[in-house]
Amino acid sequence: MQALILLLLFLSACTRHGCWQVQNLPARELCFKSARLLYRSCDRSCGIDIELLSGPDFLATYIQVTSGYIPCNPENPATSKVILRGATRTLTVDAERHAGGQRLSLPQAAQEFFLTALKRGEPFCLELEGYSEVVDSAGFCPAFAQMAHPGLRLPFHCF
Repeated sequence: MQALILLLLFLSACTRHGCWQVQNLPARELCFKSARLLYRSCDRSCGIDIELLSGPDFLATYIQVTSGYIPCNPENPATSKVILRGATRTLTVDAERHAGGQRLSLPQAAQEFFLTALKRGEPFCLELEGYSEVVDSAGFCPAFAQMAHPGLRLPFHCF
């Protein structure tokens, strides 16, 4: 009986409870309201996390790794090469590096490429030198809609 309980606990610990996580950051003033949509990789050593930040008039996309740094582009050390492979096409872009070398800002073309693929329900592969991630589109559309329209915000907190 104890072995069965341990097995169930082990299996439930390995289960992923949704790839896309939304965090809405409400504010009194509309200009300060923002939201965050996060995709965490299952592979913490060679995987790539994706973060979308939105505000009233912007949407920014970042990718990051947690196990090391992303090699820089030899021609331009302030950027790194990012490859996006979809079902029908491949896009290669230079993304701006952030301090520490673990985080990149994706340019508009790359952001549009993967948003289109995810909204269509198509998986795509995100590749950096030494890292790769097959991004699962399951659950993206409801999470993206929740990020854009967080719903009713109550003026009190329940503890």
